[in-house]
Amino acid sequence: KRWIVTAGMICSALTTATLANGCTLGTISQHPFAKLKAHASRSADDCGANSSPSPKKLVLASQSPRRRELLSALGFDFEVRSQNVDESVDSGFPAREVALHLARKKAAAAVPNLRPGEIIVAADTTVLLDNQVLGKPVDRSDAITTLMKLSGRSHEVVTGVCVTDEHGKSEAFEDIALVTFRNLEKWEIEHYVDNYKPFDKAGSYGIQDWIGMAAVTQLNGSYFTVMGLPVHKLYRVLTVNFSVPMKITNTKKTDE
Repeated sequence: KRWIVTAGMICSALTTATLANGCTLGTISQHPFAKLKAHASRSADDCGANSSPSPKKLVLASQSPRRRELLSALGFDFEVRSQNVDESVDSGFPAREVALHLARKKAAAAVPNLRPGEIIVAADTTVLLDNQVLGKPVDRSDAITTLMKLSGRSHEVVTGVCVTDEHGKSEAFEDIALVTFRNLEKWEIEHYVDNYKPFDKAGSYGIQDWIGMAAVTQLNGSYFTVMGLPVHKLYRVLTVNFSVPMKITNTKKTDE
């Protein structure tokens, strides 16, 4: 038997044709036979362009080694690019809102320097006792005084985060943890300050340090929020709301 294939039959078949990567060519039966090849080529090009969004580049606006460690452990590639920002606030500013306010301020300062495809992550952490902000200590004496205030009491740690892209899309959020210290001897406080020098830490301590192991009796909230980055919330914001990809690591083991 001999089969006669007409241009119309080919057009009908191509109406439901599907490319290898899963994209359909679309309805093309109305096109003349002579234009089929060109139309299919254009459809394939368009499909490929839409399936590969431009890569996102993450920028961390912080010199904090703890935040660098956490963001890397969370699975993202990023560049560190911090800005000098005035972190002072008015005396009447609500203490609970300071961390989020400063995170937004840091992000806003970094936005003008963003390059195409870049997304900024800015954060700030505050320690609150009796609704007052305990900032970074100015010297040894200040650090010791602050830790004596925290001794035997519970305090709040608030970390605010602001994520912003080059087009002005922004999402800001905060997370709060409640930390309780046992009663500390003065020599223990002096030992910590002299050996760990927590002068770059809000509240004069880092929970990942010796004092976190020796003094913290209760933690209600995220340990990582106290460290300086609420990674459980940040992960969802970056991957879902900003479509930032994780770095690819080959963890598959081969049989020997």
